[in-house]
Amino acid sequence: LSRLSRLEITELNDTQKELEETLAKLKNIIDNESVRYDMIKKDLDEMKKIIGKDERLTEIHYAKPIEGVTTDKPLIREEFRIYSDGLHNSIGLNPVDNNLVDVVFSYSAKNIMGYTESGEMRPITELGAPIIGGFVKENQAKFITVTAKGNIKVSPVSEYKWTKVDEKMMKLKDGDKVVFAACCDDDDYLMLFNGDRNVLKLAIKDLTTASKLTVGVKSGFASIAAAALVKDSDNLLFVTKDNKGKLTPVKDFSVDSRGNKGQMIAENTLVMRKFDAARESIYVIPKVGKPVIVDRNKISIKSRTAVGASLTTRAVTTII
Repeated sequence: LSRLSRLEITELNDTQKELEETLAKLKNIIDNESVRYDMIKKDLDEMKKIIGKDERLTEIHYAKPIEGVTTDKPLIREEFRIYSDGLHNSIGLNPVDNNLVDVVFSYSAKNIMGYTESGEMRPITELGAPIIGGFVKENQAKFITVTAKGNIKVSPVSEYKWTKVDEKMMKLKDGDKVVFAACCDDDDYLMLFNGDRNVLKLAIKDLTTASKLTVGVKSGFASIAAAALVKDSDNLLFVTKDNKGKLTPVKDFSVDSRGNKGQMIAENTLVMRKFDAARESIYVIPKVGKPVIVDRNKISIKSRTAVGASLTTRAVTTII
């Protein structure tokens, strides 16, 4: 009986000690805000691992400085639709027009530049010659231009005047034209599609920097149908001639050198473009009739050579 009594007292003492330790921990949580935040952060990290990241969520940044914009409100990165004659509207209830040429994401229209196939660029808010695409002017150090005949040129951003209308981006040879332009950094990759079945992945850091009024260097492709500036965390939208679309991670492609043949993709591919994580829709521009808006959820992630799901049965001119 004496031994049993001592055991019970020991157990009670241990229980009391555990309760006192628990009480001290809970009191510490109540009294210290930093401890509470650390617990919340840890719980959210665990939830993120289980649920995964929803890449379509809108990005909201507080107090992000934008040239010419002063506000203490949250700045939301929005989708802007670029048309051949400029900027009509951002995403919303407005209808999509058939002369849509590009889609970009920015915090302000003042940061968007449009460019022409003849190698001029201007602020998207300015009217002028028909443009073929747009890009966001941010704090990158370099500017890259790609031509239809396979030339690529990287120049310092400091050489350009972003407020100038119809400033020349590069020197073009006779019969050549610009197919892509964007600001970039050394941690970016340039994806080139030759219009057949090959995609070339080049590291910006490996490309020679030259003056803006040069023709650049040969990429290795005799012709380039499309280009995209990406990171390994991005996805590329591929669409075949029979309007079947899919997303393929950039990391599925290995880095090449200029002059290489690139890597094979699905047969009869017609479209390659970067698909921003915040996008909700794909715009199908038909030969006849109004544009078709396809929900992003209809597009699945598949490998380089796989074929995607049908986007439309109509004859189209382009898919953006």
